[in-house]
Amino acid sequence: GKEVRNFIQGQLTCNIDEISENRLSLAAYCNDKGRISASGYIIMLEGEYFFLTPKNLLAHTEQKFKQYAIFSNIIVKQTNEILAVACINTPNNIDLPTIDSQVNNIEPGVKAACINSDNNLFLFFGKMANMIEFQDKINSQKDVDLMLDMHHWEQANINSGIVHIHPETLEKLTPHMINYHKTSAVSFEKGCYLGQEIIARTEHR
Repeated sequence: GKEVRNFIQGQLTCNIDEISENRLSLAAYCNDKGRISASGYIIMLEGEYFFLTPKNLLAHTEQKFKQYAIFSNIIVKQTNEILAVACINTPNNIDLPTIDSQVNNIEPGVKAACINSDNNLFLFFGKMANMIEFQDKINSQKDVDLMLDMHHWEQANINSGIVHIHPETLEKLTPHMINYHKTSAVSFEKGCYLGQEIIARTEHR
């Protein structure tokens, strides 16, 4: 919808103006008390915004978005049109981004995002057909670990200092408790969003 950028700007903790086809961001979706209801990556693909979050919170997160979306001319839905694949280590012959949050176009319909350059954590994402073909190609390479096991990927994220919300920690943590305020996941300049008053007070007092 035409109002989607302004809508998301008022929902998530990161600055949506910094999101583009070449940059993603870790983001938190907080309640009005500043506690995180969902976390994930906000990406742009072919002009549309996607929020990548663990499957065990998809239904909850969709309900949260729709709760406020009724006031905007937008559509919120789960999608199976794109596929995101997590990867540890660097596949051969791919123009991988080298800076955290940077996104490269690596072949038609497929993008690569650098999640953590120090530990070689990457996300590949794109339209389903393109991604299946790409996944088959890099699956055959040695020393490349496609993280189809969510627990393995989650451990690699924790080792890198990246924490995601799951049902066990739903609305129990603030962004400061998991160091989101030290990353682009939280913007202190962009203005109002859900939980912003509590988060700003924590930062400045």
